[in-house]
Amino acid sequence: MQRVAFVLFLILIPIAMAHGNDDPLQTANIVYRLSEEMILHGSEGHAHEIITFGEKMIEELDHLPNLLHQRKIGNQKKVLKQIKEIRKRAEEAVFFSKKRSLQPALKSARLASFHAKKLRDDLRSSGKKN
Repeated sequence: MQRVAFVLFLILIPIAMAHGNDDPLQTANIVYRLSEEMILHGSEGHAHEIITFGEKMIEELDHLPNLLHQRKIGNQKKVLKQIKEIRKRAEEAVFFSKKRSLQPALKSARLASFHAKKLRDDLRSSGKKN
């Protein structure tokens, strides 16, 4: 129980700080970490964790386009498409978890994580060019 509380504490601190930070890369890192948490806890059979982390991930994704509009990056259209895809997959994972369909939820969580990693890498590479 203490381990779970500690892990949640480590996750919630950056999330709380993300809304105070205007860095799209940091927000993308948080989205990726949340997607990995969905997979980790979901593969242990904890559907409620997929719901919790998925909803937090969607919250962060909703904040990310505003951050991108404040900063001009070269591949903004591609990044916005990736955000939509990640959000779609996260919503699917939450939906399936609420129905207690763990395997489809995990599949959607893995796809969300894959796209979140690509998003993070694209934002990192666009930051090096500027």
